[in-house]
Amino acid sequence: MKNNVLNFSENTQKYIFWSTCFILLLPVILLPPSFQPSDWTRSILLKIALIFLFSLILFKFFYKKEFSIEIPSFRNPVYFPITALLGFLAVVTTSTIFSVDRHFSFFGSPVRSGGLLNILFLFLFSLFLATFIKNENYWHRFIKINFISGVVVSLIGFVQYFGFLKSIFIVWEAGGPPSIVGNSTFLAIYMIFLTFSSFYYFLNVETNRQRILYLCLSILFLLTIIISGSRATYIGILIAFAFYFFFLPTKYISFHKEQFKWLDLEKFKLLKIVTVLVIVLGLIGVIYVNLNPVLPKFIEGNPKISHFVKNRLSIPIVLRDITGARFSAWKITWQSIKEKPLLGWGPENSYIGFEKYYDPTLPPGLQKLWWDRPHNIFLQIWSESGIIALVLYIGFWATLFWRLQKLKKQNPDKKAVFASHGLQAMVIAYLVVLFFQFDGFTTYLISFFFIGYSFFLISSYQKTETIIFYPPIKITTFKKILIALFFLLMILFIWFWNIGPLYFNEKLSHIESINCVKKMDYIDDINPEKFGIIKSFGALKYSDFVKQCISVKPQKELEYSTKSLNYLKEALKIQPYFSRTLLFMGSFTNVIAAREKSPEIKNNLIIEARSYLEKGMELSPKRQEFLIEMEKNHLIATDYEMMKKVANDCILIDDANGACYWYLGIAQIFLGDQINGRKSIALSQEKGYLGPNIAYKQLAVAYMSQNNWQEALLAYKIVTPPSSELFPSEAASYHATLAYLYSKAGNYVEASKEALEVFKIQPDNQETIQFLATLLNLEPNSIELHKNLAYVYKKTGDNTKYQKELLFIENGYNSLIFRYPNDSTQRFNLAYSYKQLEENEKATYELIKISKLFPDQRPKAEEVVKSMGGHLWSIYVIEMSK
Repeated sequence: MKNNVLNFSENTQKYIFWSTCFILLLPVILLPPSFQPSDWTRSILLKIALIFLFSLILFKFFYKKEFSIEIPSFRNPVYFPITALLGFLAVVTTSTIFSVDRHFSFFGSPVRSGGLLNILFLFLFSLFLATFIKNENYWHRFIKINFISGVVVSLIGFVQYFGFLKSIFIVWEAGGPPSIVGNSTFLAIYMIFLTFSSFYYFLNVETNRQRILYLCLSILFLLTIIISGSRATYIGILIAFAFYFFFLPTKYISFHKEQFKWLDLEKFKLLKIVTVLVIVLGLIGVIYVNLNPVLPKFIEGNPKISHFVKNRLSIPIVLRDITGARFSAWKITWQSIKEKPLLGWGPENSYIGFEKYYDPTLPPGLQKLWWDRPHNIFLQIWSESGIIALVLYIGFWATLFWRLQKLKKQNPDKKAVFASHGLQAMVIAYLVVLFFQFDGFTTYLISFFFIGYSFFLISSYQKTETIIFYPPIKITTFKKILIALFFLLMILFIWFWNIGPLYFNEKLSHIESINCVKKMDYIDDINPEKFGIIKSFGALKYSDFVKQCISVKPQKELEYSTKSLNYLKEALKIQPYFSRTLLFMGSFTNVIAAREKSPEIKNNLIIEARSYLEKGMELSPKRQEFLIEMEKNHLIATDYEMMKKVANDCILIDDANGACYWYLGIAQIFLGDQINGRKSIALSQEKGYLGPNIAYKQLAVAYMSQNNWQEALLAYKIVTPPSSELFPSEAASYHATLAYLYSKAGNYVEASKEALEVFKIQPDNQETIQFLATLLNLEPNSIELHKNLAYVYKKTGDNTKYQKELLFIENGYNSLIFRYPNDSTQRFNLAYSYKQLEENEKATYELIKISKLFPDQRPKAEEVVKSMGGHLWSIYVIEMSK
């Protein structure tokens, strides 16, 4: 092997080394909650670090003339995989140019950290490593930096899985732990590369202490894969290890015994046997679990192990997962591929085709899932960038695998053979998992690192000429201008496409991490129109905040809905095919229309909302959310026949969606068909639709339109009452409506109680007194009504009317006491009435009578006296002692 070392100065070497270490440690750089999504933050830090490195190299090369750049000649076999990868990137770039949504294809979304720009930087990272890291010792150092990152990631995963340090880390109870890399499958993929890397060192180090260390690392990374619960990774790692042990040329070991001080042929055969035994035992365990419903006690007694065994090793569950939502998504993706097979929809745009062919009836049902990936990297590439890109992608991995195989056969160096074989095993496991998954930033980073390492091995162990680029002897003014322009562009790039968006996203992330009350206080400080390349993302986030938390500021719903609509209009210009934006726009316009007083403006708003929803339905014809929002639109327009028609169309798409039946029921009730309307509402609830507060208000209004007060009352009682402290006017309105419905239903006592609640919230509300007086005319002998009216008169200072009502209450209860002298109930009711009206002394004397007449009720009476104050208790004790 050639050991070329670029003649960097010591400082330059340090900059390159530590910058690369920083990049490799990005998976453990997490700054919650502000810098979320974490992968997007990491991708920005990667770009900034690489720009720093490229700028440093250019400065040192052109100005300092510190080194020359040496690359392999074009006869070197490393150019086979490099050419395939460059071809793939060229096609992806072409696909971006002709993309349905070029902006999104180029920049991607903070949620996924994808996009052409990020992929290009990752490719440059691998090319940079292969070009400038010529010393193999540095590669080993970098791999060990990966181990440091991997250990931290693994330990956090174990902490989440087993619930350690609960005060610091969130316990992960649903599925496998994600650690800090996004999700459990990303964690498992990351561990694949580290497992084979550490196993390479286990086989190649010289001392027992080192072997034990690397064996422990391999076991740690394997255990992390196990707790991740990623079944695709289980399959991938088994196939990869089978390949590793059964296809490593053992004759190589026997021919080069002097290079293997501890690992001879017999020991390697023993390793093979152990591997086979582990695989066989694993298969036996899987068969046992699936044939025996009752597990051994030591498994059943541990919830974590029991859950893992029952859910991750169950063949029916595995098959259901693969043939369930994922398989349905593949079917939909295939339909979108057939429409654009050559160049696809554009990077990151597979969601557009997915929405167009989305079908909620595919098993096991895809309702409410907004997929932006088909969970299969091959279908994803075909859908996004076309068949040529897919062929080149497969071709890249095939040529890389082929050249590593050639390297094994042609090179006598032990370490090169083991490294090449380990890299091949990584590729196998990685691609097996990606058949059921997609990449995240962490998996991209480590895979491109090992791609760069593969390029280094293939190029370094081949005896071919090299091409040397020397720094220019003299830099012309024109070149100086170009270099200055380059640095200016890099500064602008870092600021406008990295630092600026990172700052704006930090605001969004901070708001997302706090509760709704605080969220609505902070929301006024953000303006998505200033968010640059993430303007669309910012508008959607803002709208999400409003939808989630507007209940804490219902009085400002109109204001926030108007703001959200304006921001979404700007977002639509940038990302015109994102159907969810149109759904939000239709929803917010409906809210604004419902509150509009002017009939003409209201009608225009209804038409505007309908246009957004119709456009959304063109993009996603079977997305029922649009039809449900359209039903609300017709409800606002009081077009109940059309509302009924749209509801039936919604049901035809998928009759499992309860919301369709809910609005069908409301339309039927408004149209006078209460019997079928009631059936539709019941069917909706059977299908799991519970509905927000507004849905039950709408149902109540529908019954009110038919004078069915009992049903209207039942519907309105389900509505959650607003807080009287936070939202006094809304709370008063809620209780006033209930009072009205109770009175219409003939329950005047409950009506008076609700009216009293209105008075307590709004003491100056004269309508409450009038309402109570009206109820009293309807039921003049009700003591409860008189008591509530007395309370109101006392609070308003009308003592004459208060005394009159108090006398009626006393006479009423005394009459009942005379009728039932042996029952303490009415005496207690009189005492409670005194207490409610703040006639505490009268209440105390009544309780004294109860204690003397009914000794068994004395503890209860004493408890009431104590609740009214100490001096009354003294009176009670004195009177009871007489």
